[in-house]
Amino acid sequence: MLKLLPEIVTAKFLEKYPTEDKQLGLARKRGLFLNEHCLEVDLFKAGRHKSMCQSHRSFDDERSGKDAGAAMEATPASLDTVAF
Repeated sequence: MLKLLPEIVTAKFLEKYPTEDKQLGLARKRGLFLNEHCLEVDLFKAGRHKSMCQSHRSFDDERSGKDAGAAMEATPASLDTVAF
């Protein structure tokens, strides 16, 4: 993400933020955000697991998919981020 920062601020302005922590703060202030995973997984982990699981169940025609959605909703800590 920090490699993108010079694309939205000048090099001279960036000199005011010498450390990575300060540069990350600047990036967020300027609207530069990155997910740790994909959007769905990050939403799930941010407390939206119930709505994500309900959506998963409503779009999946297979019984196994509906069961997986119910299991993830019941035990959010068991989320397999790769499978999801």
